[in-house]
Amino acid sequence: MGLQTLVVVLLITNIALFIFLWRSVSRPQNGRDAGPGELVHDNALMQRELQEFSDELLAKIDSRISGLQKLIKEADDRISTLDAMELPKRAREQAQRQAAETRQQNGAPNNRASAGGGQNQRRTAILSLARKGLSSEQIAQEVGMGRGEVEFIINVEKQRNS
Repeated sequence: MGLQTLVVVLLITNIALFIFLWRSVSRPQNGRDAGPGELVHDNALMQRELQEFSDELLAKIDSRISGLQKLIKEADDRISTLDAMELPKRAREQAQRQAAETRQQNGAPNNRASAGGGQNQRRTAILSLARKGLSSEQIAQEVGMGRGEVEFIINVEKQRNS
């Protein structure tokens, strides 16, 4: 419930209470009309009661607002913590995007599936990436193989060519 709605409800409640009390005070008691002094006294009493009631309601509203402000601060703190955790992830994703763009520009396959398939295709992809200067670890990540396997293929090819 919004704060404005709560204020409207409180205002309507106060008006209804005022009308109820006014009617009960303005009725003749014991068959006689209330005198002007009695009405003024009753009116002052009614105003004081309404003021006390309003003060209580405002105190409750202030208490709830204070509680909500604490909750908002806690939520903001949690959001800040999550944002701090998200920044390294975003940096990694950006680095991966840049690496993929670099691989595309260099003509290297940009995912494991494109390097996969048969053994011959993998071997060709590994040798191509090695000629472009990628490390055996980078090549292994690209083709989805272990670093040792990649180094073995590169070493066998070097021995064939020598």
